[in-house]
Amino acid sequence: MRCDAISFDLDETLIDYSVSSVRALEAIGGRPSDLPRWYEASARADREMNRGALPAAEYDDERIGRFHAACHGRSPSASELRDLVDRRRDAVLTHVRLFPDAVRFLASVRAHGITCVAVSNSFAVLREDIVRRLGLETHLTHVTYCGDGVHRKPAKEAFADGLAALGGADAVVHIGDEYEADIVGAGNAGLQGVHVNRSGGRCAHAGTCVTSLDLPLERRENGLHLGAVTGPRQGYRRPAPAAPAESPGRTPRSPAFRPTTHHPEECSS
Repeated sequence: MRCDAISFDLDETLIDYSVSSVRALEAIGGRPSDLPRWYEASARADREMNRGALPAAEYDDERIGRFHAACHGRSPSASELRDLVDRRRDAVLTHVRLFPDAVRFLASVRAHGITCVAVSNSFAVLREDIVRRLGLETHLTHVTYCGDGVHRKPAKEAFADGLAALGGADAVVHIGDEYEADIVGAGNAGLQGVHVNRSGGRCAHAGTCVTSLDLPLERRENGLHLGAVTGPRQGYRRPAPAAPAESPGRTPRSPAFRPTTHHPEECSS
């Protein structure tokens, strides 16, 4: 697959919340048995934020307040809530990490001089500190936070700003973990899609499927190619849910309690 430039999804593609999710839940007094309460509080806050009833800046306050009320039978005071929000944020920023294969791939991409952007369906207020903490701004020339705009993936318009930042590169590859948002979205925008299916389940019927980002880059006569990416695997089915790892601003999921898209990091990509 020829690759002149790359567009990345962030949550669960580059950013791994599997450790920070556990630490964040502990930071607000939660236990593993409290996960259903946290999922429900997060899902309600997600719904309200996505329909415009809850400002993104108040997202953590809302879901942490609901979670505390569900666990303790009362809402936290203003000072208690502020302390819980701060403790949770510190836990996330301390323990969030990049997937090891993402670290290796980003290093390879940089060594080959490939320009990269990111397109996330989250909100800047929920992601910018994490992006800075992980040093991703050194790899990405632009990040689109679709939650702050009108269009979200899989709409082709969601990719417009990222593509503009790439300056009209001919062969742009979009890499992401969600089939509908990332692979269907890439197709809608006229991009090549690579589905990062870390669960190892069957893959997309459109785009190309890989189980990790350990992808070699090969220089050929007509440019750089993702060497291990040869074509789609047929017979798509939705992958089994991954281990709990929540991406802020993405509806959390669990084997028993998640809706149709994501993980618990914050107890949201």
